[in-house]
Parts: sequence; C-alpha cells; structure tokens
Amino acid sequence: MVLPRMLRCLKCALIIASLCCLPSFAHDVMSADVSFEVLFDENGLSGVRNHWVFNEEYSAHAVYDVDLNGNGLLDIEEEPLLQKSIVDTLLTANYNNYVLSGARFLEAKGVSDFSAKMKSGRLSLDFTVLFSEPAVVDYTMLVVVVSDVHSKIMMDVDTDAAKVLFPKNLDVEYFPDWLKGITMLKAFDSSVRGLFLRFRKM
Repeated sequence: MVLPRMLRCLKCALIIASLCCLPSFAHDVMSADVSFEVLFDENGLSGVRNHWVFNEEYSAHAVYDVDLNGNGLLDIEEEPLLQKSIVDTLLTANYNNYVLSGARFLEAKGVSDFSAKMKSGRLSLDFTVLFSEPAVVDYTMLVVVVSDVHSKIMMDVDTDAAKVLFPKNLDVEYFPDWLKGITMLKAFDSSVRGLFLRFRKM
C-alpha cells in the first residue's frame, strides 16, 4: 500500500517540476518573422529598415522584462528598454544586417526610428540600421543580408518581398538570390538569401 502511494506522489512531483520549468525554457526560443527595406537618399545608400515580429512566447517574456509599472502592457516609456535589450545588444553582429560592398562589409553607423508594439500577442519591432555608401558615376555592387549567423534568433526572412526605396537622381537595380559562390558570405547558412543591388548616379 505504501509503495503505490509513494509512486503516485513521485509522479505528481515530477509533473509539477516539469511544469514549473516550462517558462524558463520557453523564452529561450526566440523566433521572428522578418521583412526589410533598403533605403537610399540623394547621396547613396543610407540604411536598412527592419520589421521584426516575434513569436508569442518570447514576446510575452520580453514585455514582462520591461514592464516597469506592472500593468502587463507595453507603454511608450518602456520602448527604449526593449531597444536596449534586443536591438542594441546586436551591435557586435551589425544588428543582424550585413551589407557587402565589393570585398568589404559596411560598418553599421547606429540605429534610428525605433518603435515597438504588441498586436495579437506578438511583439513587433521597427528600426532602421544606418549605413553610408556614396553613389558614384559607375555602378556600386551591394549584397544586403538580414540574418542571425549566431543562431540566437530563428529568423524567417522574406527576402523576396524586400523593398528598395531610392530618389530619382539614382539608378538602382536589385533582385533576391542565394549567396552561393561569394567567398565573403560563406559563413551564412545555405538557406539564406540576399538582396543583390547595383546603383549609380544618373
């Protein structure tokens, strides 16, 4: 009689322990649906505009971490904390935006126009990573990649739907394609696609 009762108690304890561990594991899975726009001004390349929508589990955890007033909502004064905890920590990875010009990666100059909101239980972030590559008379060739080579964020990037915004004084052509055969991009997973561009002054 004692042994079956002990086994039932042990099973209950294991179930409770496993349930208690679920939240700590859930927020480790950070995935996001990602889209982006490549931005040009009259002088040339100016930045990459990012739109990231995180999965519900990570969204709940991220908002909880910055909820200063404990109301369970994302308030405007809490947005800078999200930028600091999610976007600014990606500085060493160029904010997960890579721009290859010839044989060199352009250095990200910073982040602007950051905003965050919750919709249908999912956290979305919008921000622009600033770059600078001037337009000249001859074509400049670029490859833009939005990815996480460190696998901290499982990104589903819609490169095919990427947009390119440019003024009338520039000639810009672009198309999405695989990164095969480019030595500088061999560190990226074979499933990653890039946006290939060339631009020049009119």
